[in-house]
Amino acid sequence: KRHATACHGMVACKLERDQVREIFRMAILPMSMPLGKERKDALADVCQILLDKFKVSITTIKDIINRKTWRSVTIDLWTRDQREEYTAENASKRRGRPHKN
Repeated sequence: KRHATACHGMVACKLERDQVREIFRMAILPMSMPLGKERKDALADVCQILLDKFKVSITTIKDIINRKTWRSVTIDLWTRDQREEYTAENASKRRGRPHKN
């Protein structure tokens, strides 16, 4: 089944939930490496493999890896630190329209 809610009904999704999870899983090892050239190269290699396999844009791949999209599908794969960071970010956000004071 396609994940239509992630597209808000406006654009057809090219990825399915299990594909998104595979993308995230493949990036876990490179993302856990210390910052630097080795991490960057490893992540670039993984991204190229994912691009060839799933035929989606690099932006789509990076948004999944960086937890900007498909959060509900990948959240159980996140580290405890990633979950805590996400919870803290959301706790500080104000919901709804901004009001003039």
